[in-house]
Amino acid sequence: ALGADREPAIRAVLRHYKRKDNTNGEKLVAELREQAGCELPTVGRRFINWEEAREMKAAGMVIGSHTQTHGILGQMPPETQQWELTESKKNIEAGLQEPVESLAYPVGIHGAFTETTEQLARSAGYKMCFSFYGGINTPQHMQPTNLLRMATSPDSLLFRSETVLLSRFGRLPY
Repeated sequence: ALGADREPAIRAVLRHYKRKDNTNGEKLVAELREQAGCELPTVGRRFINWEEAREMKAAGMVIGSHTQTHGILGQMPPETQQWELTESKKNIEAGLQEPVESLAYPVGIHGAFTETTEQLARSAGYKMCFSFYGGINTPQHMQPTNLLRMATSPDSLLFRSETVLLSRFGRLPY
């Protein structure tokens, strides 16, 4: 029983799922489900359809890839990474009838992608690839296959403070 505060349990499961030595996320989830003696609830619609994606594109949004299955690329062999990158790109291009040149690495933290992943992304035709561990892109340290992003705080004072710290020190102290 998780009780009222499920957050710590969810974070613990995600931490294990994202570990570099977890090379089979589906197996981990199946084992957790078996040990907990539960079934996953049925999931409703979670994604936009092609008509909605084309409407967003027509309104000026850029549609990029997030891989085919959202697996953690850094935990996959190169052949599987290549399939994830090319299959997603191919499917989105077919659905939108336009080239896809950007990729957001699933999870995006250190270890979620590797130098090999970056090389494979380049060879697949991606021109911009986004990580998610924070930082500021400067002209001296900008890498097209590792453009730094971070979550923004809804608290504007905290957001401004984090931006100043990042610009001065290149990272947050926490």
